Amino acid sequence: MRLGLLIITLSCFSIAVVYSSPLPISSSSSSDFDFLDSLLKRTTAKATTRTKATTVTQSVNNWIEDINTVNSFLNVALALPPGPALKAGASKALAYAQDEPVNVEFLKATPGINAAGLSAATTLEQVFGDVLNQLGNVVAQPLSLPVAINAVARINVNRCNNVLPAAETMWKSAAVAMNISTATWPPKANREAACLGKN
Repeated sequence: MRLGLLIITLSCFSIAVVYSSPLPISSSSSSDFDFLDSLLKRTTAKATTRTKATTVTQSVNNWIEDINTVNSFLNVALALPPGPALKAGASKALAYAQDEPVNVEFLKATPGINAAGLSAATTLEQVFGDVLNQLGNVVAQPLSLPVAINAVARINVNRCNNVLPAAETMWKSAAVAMNISTATWPPKANREAACLGKN
Protein backbone atom coordinates (compact mmCIF):
# COMPACT_ATOMS: atom_id res chain seq x y z
CA MET A 1 0.00 0.00 0.00
CA ARG A 2 2.83 2.41 0.92
CA LEU A 3 4.68 1.53 -2.31
CA GLY A 4 1.55 2.28 -4.35
CA LEU A 5 1.15 5.68 -2.67
CA LEU A 6 4.83 6.43 -3.28
CA ILE A 7 4.54 5.58 -6.98
CA ILE A 8 1.46 7.77 -7.38
CA THR A 9 3.15 10.64 -5.51
CA LEU A 10 6.33 10.40 -7.61
CA SER A 11 4.31 10.23 -10.83
CA CYS A 12 2.23 13.28 -10.00
CA PHE A 13 5.28 15.26 -8.89
CA SER A 14 7.27 14.38 -12.02
CA ILE A 15 4.45 15.18 -14.40
CA ALA A 16 3.79 18.48 -12.62
CA VAL A 17 7.43 19.45 -12.98
CA VAL A 18 7.50 18.52 -16.67
CA TYR A 19 4.30 20.38 -17.50
CA SER A 20 5.50 23.46 -15.68
CA SER A 21 8.73 23.38 -17.70
CA PRO A 22 7.83 22.67 -21.32
CA LEU A 23 10.62 21.79 -23.68
CA PRO A 24 11.91 24.89 -25.44
CA ILE A 25 12.25 25.06 -29.19
CA SER A 26 15.69 26.38 -29.92
CA SER A 27 16.04 29.46 -32.08
CA SER A 28 19.64 28.65 -33.06
CA SER A 29 20.41 28.79 -36.75
CA SER A 30 21.25 25.66 -38.71
CA SER A 31 24.75 26.98 -39.24
CA ASP A 32 25.44 26.64 -35.51
CA PHE A 33 24.57 22.96 -35.35
CA ASP A 34 22.97 20.49 -37.72
CA PHE A 35 20.37 18.86 -35.46
CA LEU A 36 19.11 16.41 -38.06
CA ASP A 37 22.60 15.24 -38.94
CA SER A 38 23.26 14.59 -35.26
CA LEU A 39 20.08 12.56 -34.88
CA LEU A 40 20.82 10.53 -37.99
CA LYS A 41 24.29 9.64 -36.72
CA ARG A 42 22.69 8.31 -33.56
CA THR A 43 20.24 6.13 -35.46
CA THR A 44 22.44 4.60 -38.14
CA ALA A 45 23.64 1.61 -36.15
CA LYS A 46 20.43 0.78 -34.29
CA ALA A 47 17.51 1.67 -36.55
CA THR A 48 14.91 -0.99 -37.31
CA THR A 49 15.75 -3.46 -40.06
CA ARG A 50 12.79 -2.68 -42.33
CA THR A 51 13.49 -1.78 -45.95
CA LYS A 52 14.44 1.88 -46.19
CA ALA A 53 11.72 3.94 -47.84
CA THR A 54 12.21 5.00 -51.44
CA THR A 55 8.83 6.72 -51.85
CA VAL A 56 6.79 9.19 -49.84
CA THR A 57 4.13 6.54 -49.27
CA GLN A 58 6.65 4.07 -47.86
CA SER A 59 8.22 6.72 -45.63
CA VAL A 60 4.89 7.84 -44.19
CA ASN A 61 3.77 4.25 -43.59
CA ASN A 62 7.08 3.40 -41.90
CA TRP A 63 6.73 6.49 -39.73
CA ILE A 64 3.18 5.54 -38.76
CA GLU A 65 4.46 2.15 -37.61
CA ASP A 66 7.21 3.85 -35.60
CA ILE A 67 4.71 6.11 -33.86
CA ASN A 68 2.28 3.31 -33.08
CA THR A 69 5.06 1.18 -31.59
CA VAL A 70 6.23 3.99 -29.34
CA ASN A 71 2.60 4.70 -28.35
CA SER A 72 2.13 1.08 -27.32
CA PHE A 73 5.10 1.28 -24.96
CA LEU A 74 4.16 4.63 -23.46
CA ASN A 75 0.63 3.45 -22.73
CA VAL A 76 1.85 0.59 -20.51
CA ALA A 77 5.37 1.64 -19.48
CA LEU A 78 4.62 2.53 -15.87
CA ALA A 79 2.62 -0.68 -15.39
CA LEU A 80 5.59 -2.83 -16.41
CA PRO A 81 7.68 -4.25 -13.58
CA PRO A 82 11.07 -2.54 -13.28
CA GLY A 83 13.86 -4.66 -14.68
CA PRO A 84 13.93 -6.88 -17.77
CA ALA A 85 10.31 -6.27 -18.83
CA LEU A 86 10.66 -2.48 -18.70
CA LYS A 87 14.02 -2.61 -20.45
CA ALA A 88 12.68 -4.82 -23.25
CA GLY A 89 9.72 -2.51 -23.85
CA ALA A 90 11.86 0.61 -23.85
CA SER A 91 14.44 -1.01 -26.13
CA LYS A 92 11.81 -1.85 -28.73
CA ALA A 93 10.31 1.63 -28.55
CA LEU A 94 13.78 3.17 -28.91
CA ALA A 95 14.58 1.05 -31.98
CA TYR A 96 11.46 2.31 -33.73
CA ALA A 97 11.87 5.89 -32.53
CA GLN A 98 15.37 5.89 -34.03
CA ASP A 99 13.79 5.36 -37.45
CA GLU A 100 11.80 8.60 -37.25
CA PRO A 101 14.71 10.97 -38.03
CA VAL A 102 15.40 8.83 -41.12
CA ASN A 103 11.91 9.64 -42.35
CA VAL A 104 12.29 13.31 -41.47
CA GLU A 105 15.34 13.47 -43.72
CA PHE A 106 13.61 11.61 -46.54
CA LEU A 107 10.40 13.65 -46.56
CA LYS A 108 12.25 16.94 -46.09
CA ALA A 109 13.93 16.28 -49.45
CA THR A 110 10.61 15.80 -51.29
CA PRO A 111 10.67 18.00 -54.41
CA GLY A 112 8.24 20.87 -53.99
CA ILE A 113 7.55 20.36 -50.28
CA ASN A 114 6.02 23.55 -48.94
CA ALA A 115 7.13 25.93 -46.19
CA ALA A 116 4.88 24.29 -43.61
CA GLY A 117 6.58 20.95 -44.22
CA LEU A 118 10.04 22.45 -43.93
CA SER A 119 9.06 24.27 -40.74
CA ALA A 120 7.76 21.00 -39.28
CA ALA A 121 11.05 19.34 -40.14
CA THR A 122 12.92 22.07 -38.29
CA THR A 123 10.74 21.56 -35.22
CA LEU A 124 11.42 17.83 -35.27
CA GLU A 125 15.15 18.38 -35.68
CA GLN A 126 15.12 20.57 -32.58
CA VAL A 127 12.94 18.56 -30.19
CA PHE A 128 13.08 14.89 -31.19
CA GLY A 129 16.47 14.21 -29.65
CA ASP A 130 14.92 14.33 -26.19
CA VAL A 131 12.59 11.43 -27.05
CA LEU A 132 15.64 9.31 -27.88
CA ASN A 133 17.45 10.51 -24.76
CA GLN A 134 14.57 9.65 -22.43
CA LEU A 135 13.98 6.20 -23.93
CA GLY A 136 17.72 5.61 -23.67
CA ASN A 137 17.59 6.56 -19.98
CA VAL A 138 14.96 3.89 -19.33
CA VAL A 139 16.98 1.28 -21.23
CA ALA A 140 20.09 2.19 -19.25
CA GLN A 141 18.34 2.29 -15.85
CA PRO A 142 15.39 -0.14 -16.03
CA LEU A 143 15.36 -0.69 -12.27
CA SER A 144 14.78 2.99 -11.51
CA LEU A 145 11.10 3.89 -11.23
CA PRO A 146 11.80 7.65 -10.90
CA VAL A 147 13.77 7.54 -14.18
CA ALA A 148 10.88 5.79 -15.92
CA ILE A 149 8.27 8.20 -14.52
CA ASN A 150 10.27 11.25 -15.58
CA ALA A 151 11.05 9.83 -19.02
CA VAL A 152 7.46 8.90 -19.83
CA ALA A 153 6.19 12.29 -18.66
CA ARG A 154 8.75 14.22 -20.73
CA ILE A 155 8.17 12.10 -23.83
CA ASN A 156 4.39 12.48 -23.60
CA VAL A 157 4.59 16.27 -23.32
CA ASN A 158 7.04 16.47 -26.22
CA ARG A 159 5.18 14.09 -28.51
CA CYS A 160 1.70 15.44 -27.79
CA ASN A 161 2.69 19.08 -28.24
CA ASN A 162 5.52 18.98 -30.76
CA VAL A 163 6.46 15.71 -32.42
CA LEU A 164 3.13 14.27 -33.54
CA PRO A 165 1.61 17.51 -34.90
CA ALA A 166 4.84 18.19 -36.80
CA ALA A 167 4.88 14.64 -38.20
CA GLU A 168 1.33 15.08 -39.53
CA THR A 169 2.31 18.33 -41.19
CA MET A 170 5.31 16.73 -42.87
CA TRP A 171 3.22 13.81 -44.12
CA LYS A 172 0.59 16.09 -45.61
CA SER A 173 3.07 18.50 -47.17
CA ALA A 174 5.08 15.73 -48.81
CA ALA A 175 1.94 13.98 -50.07
CA VAL A 176 0.58 17.22 -51.56
CA ALA A 177 3.93 17.88 -53.25
CA MET A 178 3.77 14.44 -54.87
CA ASN A 179 0.07 14.82 -55.73
CA ILE A 180 -0.91 11.72 -53.73
CA SER A 181 -2.84 13.38 -50.91
CA THR A 182 -6.50 12.37 -50.51
CA ALA A 183 -9.27 13.12 -48.03
CA THR A 184 -8.18 10.16 -45.88
CA TRP A 185 -4.45 9.86 -46.59
CA PRO A 186 -2.09 10.66 -45.05
CA PRO A 187 -4.02 10.01 -41.83
CA LYS A 188 -3.70 11.81 -38.55
CA ALA A 189 -0.98 10.41 -36.30
CA ASN A 190 -2.30 8.19 -33.53
CA ARG A 191 -1.65 9.63 -30.08
CA GLU A 192 -0.69 7.86 -26.89
CA ALA A 193 -3.34 7.83 -24.17
CA ALA A 194 -1.68 10.78 -22.38
CA CYS A 195 -2.60 13.09 -25.27
CA LEU A 196 -6.13 13.58 -23.97
CA GLY A 197 -8.69 14.75 -26.50
CA LYS A 198 -6.30 14.49 -29.47
CA ASN A 199 -7.61 11.31 -31.19
